Amino acid sequence: MHITRKITVLGLLTASTIAIACSDSGTSQPLLEPRLATSGGDSGGIHTPPDTTQHTPPDSSHHTPPDTSHHTGPDTAGKTPNQSLDPRTIAGVVHGIGAQPDTANYALVAGATVVLSSPQDTIAGTSGRELARATSKSDGSFSLGQFKPGVYMVTVTPPAGSPYRGTSWAFVVSPFARDTVPLDVWLRR
Repeated sequence: MHITRKITVLGLLTASTIAIACSDSGTSQPLLEPRLATSGGDSGGIHTPPDTTQHTPPDSSHHTPPDTSHHTGPDTAGKTPNQSLDPRTIAGVVHGIGAQPDTANYALVAGATVVLSSPQDTIAGTSGRELARATSKSDGSFSLGQFKPGVYMVTVTPPAGSPYRGTSWAFVVSPFARDTVPLDVWLRR
């Protein structure tokens, strides 16, 4: 029983020493704060909420507030962004990535087939419908025509005998997009 008391007293002393050593704020906050679950990382599922009891106002003698009199959104140079459902031209260039170890040495790929289609809808059970087809020119360039904002699929097939592999992906033409939507393609070996 004498050993049990020493271990209990030692445990209490250690816990209070840790609590005192971890507390450097000097405020009278509780030692155990409420904790909330987090959605990022594995931190044991706990997160300490920020301390909102102490707030130091910014030093206004060295700070000039931004001019918000003409603020209309990000990167618009003071103008309202133009939203439009008008068709946009979809065009781009087909590039082939260089062989290992010089993958930065790319080539323009002529004769690649570029197909634009509507996306497949697995819920409705419909397959994508081809909307346009083009073959890349000697400089790798292609143009698929004009299409309204929406979701599209592009599939690129390299020419026969080429060292490159085909690719496909979905993309969105935004109502805020420029008149020409650049669709550059990079084919891997």
